[in-house]
Parts: sequence; structure tokens; C-alpha cells
Amino acid sequence: MSKKDNSFDIKINVIRAWENRTHTITDLAHINNVSPSTIYNWIDRYESLGENGLYPVSNEYSKEFKLVFIMICSLLSRQIKKQKSVSVKGSIYYVKKR
Repeated sequence: MSKKDNSFDIKINVIRAWENRTHTITDLAHINNVSPSTIYNWIDRYESLGENGLYPVSNEYSKEFKLVFIMICSLLSRQIKKQKSVSVKGSIYYVKKR
């Protein structure tokens, strides 16, 4: 089973089988063609985040997020050039002018 094939339904069924003690981690790993550490990761995410922890997580940022980040960096850069210090979320970062 590839990483993409590990759907929510498979993960929740594996966790339920483990909780009901119908299979061992090793058996579940073999049946689902994943490593036991993968199943332990699923269990950890399930215990800490509930069922929401079993859904895929995207490691990509949206275009909107990237544009906002670039705009903030640009504004901060301009502010730093104009002042000797710039306040960011209540913190002061001192910048030496050359």
C-alpha cells in the first residue's frame, strides 16, 4: 500500500481493530502493508487529535498565503529602511543603519 492509499477509513479501521484487541500492531501492519511505526503514528495522532488527526495533511501553502507573506515581508523591509527599529507583534527588533 502506498502512502496515498492510506485513507481515513483504513486508518480508523486499523485503530478500532487495535483498540478492540482483535489484532496486534504487527498483524495490522502486515495486513495493510505498512510498517508498525506507521500504525503507531496513526494511533498517536488519533489519541492527540481525534479522528481529525487521521486525515491527510497538506505540506503546501496556498497562493493566497504566499502572497500575504510576500506583502508583509515587503512592508517590513520598507519600514526597516525608514526607521532604526521595527515593532513586530509587540517585539522590538533593532536594526543598525549602515
